Amino acid sequence: MRGYVTNLPGLETVLLRENSKITDVEVNINTIYGGKPMIGLTHVLEAFGRHPHPTLTKLTLCRVCIGRYVARQLRTVLRNTPSLQSLVLSHNTLGSVELAELAPALYRNTSIKVLNLSGNDLNDKESARLLRDILRSNQTITTLIDLGKRPELSSALQMGWAATQRY
Repeated sequence: MRGYVTNLPGLETVLLRENSKITDVEVNINTIYGGKPMIGLTHVLEAFGRHPHPTLTKLTLCRVCIGRYVARQLRTVLRNTPSLQSLVLSHNTLGSVELAELAPALYRNTSIKVLNLSGNDLNDKESARLLRDILRSNQTITTLIDLGKRPELSSALQMGWAATQRY
């Protein structure tokens, strides 16, 4: 079952209480007001962070402008969602600061197989180091989607992938 997030009051409560079999949550094109994320998104992330959701296998947050605060909330969600297999964070202006907030949860996660970071601002040495360390620590990530053609990430990511190879 797929859940569509809107900005309705109490939606997060309904999603978690009455629909415990939701497997796929997708939030696209979040409205930003004064640089703050849409209240509905933060409420949903807080709810998923407070209450483990054992059936959620895919979480998609596209074009929602993930800042540091939302990244912290998402870190908690990742820790409390043991069934999550696919995390799509495309086109979110995600940079090394936000990736650093997510990294501790991604290091320890044992269920995510697909990580989509396409269309973000992961184009510096710190981002490359974080991604390399995530790939070294997390042996379950088998697909890293579309970071584009960025030479500065290439060697660090290759080292990360090489560290995960099993012979």
